Amino acid sequence: HDVRGPALHSENVSIIKRTPFRLTETSCFDFRVDIRNLFNRAGIGDPVTDVSSPYFGRIFGNRYEPRQLQIGLRVNF
Repeated sequence: HDVRGPALHSENVSIIKRTPFRLTETSCFDFRVDIRNLFNRAGIGDPVTDVSSPYFGRIFGNRYEPRQLQIGLRVNF
């Protein structure tokens, strides 16, 4: 059975800032922020696809996780 759910919309963003410092020519700090599901969309999940189920075609639950941020600092030398 090929049953499709509602459209999937998700925005993921990464921002990286590189800052050099004077240890060697290539020394730098990388500050990074990764954001998943930027606009915090809930989105509904896929429908039940088992035709013998009394819930066939009904949708339960969310498709997306809530917004997540990950922050990182890396030192390159």
